[in-house]
Amino acid sequence: MAAKVEMITMKCAWCRKEIQRLACKIKGRTNVFCCRECAWKFNGARASAKVEKIEVKCANCGKLLLKLPSDFVKVKGNNHFCSKKCRGEYERKTVIFKCDWCGKDVSYPKSHSSRSKKHFCNTACHSAWRSANTCGANNPLYNKVKVKCTICNKVIEKKKSQAERCQNHFCNAECRDVYFKSEENRSIMRENMLKTLSTYPRRTAPEKAIKSILDDLGIKHSEQHVINNRFCVDFLIDNIVIEVFGDYFHANPIKYGDGIDRLQEKNILNDKRKLKYLEKCGYKTVVIWENDINGDIDKIKEYIKEICKAAK
Repeated sequence: MAAKVEMITMKCAWCRKEIQRLACKIKGRTNVFCCRECAWKFNGARASAKVEKIEVKCANCGKLLLKLPSDFVKVKGNNHFCSKKCRGEYERKTVIFKCDWCGKDVSYPKSHSSRSKKHFCNTACHSAWRSANTCGANNPLYNKVKVKCTICNKVIEKKKSQAERCQNHFCNAECRDVYFKSEENRSIMRENMLKTLSTYPRRTAPEKAIKSILDDLGIKHSEQHVINNRFCVDFLIDNIVIEVFGDYFHANPIKYGDGIDRLQEKNILNDKRKLKYLEKCGYKTVVIWENDINGDIDKIKEYIKEICKAAK
């Protein structure tokens, strides 16, 4: 035999409407609600009662209002209203201002007047004012300093960060080309580049894999070796040069074919120039691609073994 269901009649804690609930569901509860909306309103009212309200005036009629601190976050500006009617009346009011560029009288909605310190009659006046007051040295963020062109000594302006970062400054592309195409400066830049390459601590994953193979096989080699102060090679074993080429940077023809970008085109030319020079100097050059290393590392290991045996 089914158990008897006991129902209890109670009043909603918010709207006082009579409702019926199962006795087992309201056991130990003091507040019961007829719907979710009543529960939300009740909990909101109880939470707001614990917070100290702030007294403000209606921006339209001056009536005193009590507002929660959270209401100040929701309101744009500092205007509060006691009703929608007051808000509408306030927004329809206009205030006369002088255009900050041409001096012409311009009317603004009162609700918009406090949003900006400057007022203009149209976009043309606004643009003219900006050009005169916020461009170049008039801009509050302007921080350029005067420097001299390294070639012609012409005084130019550069950002302070650029001036501090760069040792040489140029007024145009012609002066820059004169500096970088001189043989003395080219040799200095080449030496600095080779010094950086030979001491750079970071190695790519394919280079680390080849180094691990050479160490496992006990093959003596030098890493990041500079040849004739001209090129830096990945690995040098007697007269054998091993170059490890990344698929993207050196444009692996198997993966990219003819679909290469400008950077890859430039790198292909540099690689050809480098390999041609090494062969001219009597070195045997071996290129190992990243794709082959990732495919079968044991095959690469056997390949390096054969190369070193043939060289001996």
